[in-house]
Amino acid sequence: MDIKTICSEIDYFTIFDDYPKESGFRVKLCADLVVYYDGNIYPLKSNRDGALDFYHNALEILKPELRYVLIDGTGRYKKITPKTYEMLPYWAEENSPTRVSMGVHLDGGDTPESRSDSSFYFSEGGDGCLRMIVPFEFMLDNPKGYVELAVQMCKRLHFETGQAGFSLHLHYDYGSNGSHIRKLSHRFLGLDIGKPSSWSDALIHGIKTVNWLTLVGDRLLNKIGGRDGLREKLLTDIPVHDLDHGVIIQAGPKPTLGDVNAGDDISYYRRVSRVLEPIRVPPEALRRFSVVGGRNNTRRWMARFDNNPKLWMDRFIPINAKYGDDENDD
Repeated sequence: MDIKTICSEIDYFTIFDDYPKESGFRVKLCADLVVYYDGNIYPLKSNRDGALDFYHNALEILKPELRYVLIDGTGRYKKITPKTYEMLPYWAEENSPTRVSMGVHLDGGDTPESRSDSSFYFSEGGDGCLRMIVPFEFMLDNPKGYVELAVQMCKRLHFETGQAGFSLHLHYDYGSNGSHIRKLSHRFLGLDIGKPSSWSDALIHGIKTVNWLTLVGDRLLNKIGGRDGLREKLLTDIPVHDLDHGVIIQAGPKPTLGDVNAGDDISYYRRVSRVLEPIRVPPEALRRFSVVGGRNNTRRWMARFDNNPKLWMDRFIPINAKYGDDENDD
């Protein structure tokens, strides 16, 4: 099946969701690069060089398409002005006022309600996140260039973990606990799912999942033998790109959606996941989350590249555990 048809199928899931159409039509297939860092140890000011590398490289690509800005806590989008782009660099200055939390979301689209595949996201409140969203064609047309861009953007950043590859862009007030998200997670195994804000405070404890590109910081790498131990386990046909404070692991020459219906090859993803499983964020750290179509489904999704995802769940979760009425699991 071609990628355009797949886009239509993803739209189908969102149009016929339980949510009202005006709330449920703001999902779009995209490519992204997202990194998570510990803002208590490396807040924006002390992570300034790396964060601004990420930001300025993202703007160079996205700026012509960006239209609206949402500042965390305001609850509504405004039109971008030239001063908008000075916000993050100002927050990163040594003498700027200290803030407990801060965040900004720059988005494309003809209106704030439009589905967009051009976006930049920054948030910090103890746990930090940076994300660039681009059209998936930008990645597919030049996979090698996308890897080089990711290395350039993250080279100096102090990070814990991150991913790059196929993803979903969800509107900021769009829920991800519905049945359509569960359907997408079951069919497209190479699709990263979930808003960064839903994951960031858990991901200083381990990785969320693997994608075509998986970023792992040195602190987590040291738990599996460091960079040398990682390379030894992965063998030579899976590239590992060195950064100042971690690595980018590349699962194959190009990304895949992992479409179960089409029988897409996900063997590279499985191999990377097998090596990184010991540093996956433990399920108990996610007990209050239901970010991929229900809490149990979130755990299954995180283990989807394992040989037996159920074993990973049973290791940590009692059979008689109760997770609330919002489970939405079969």
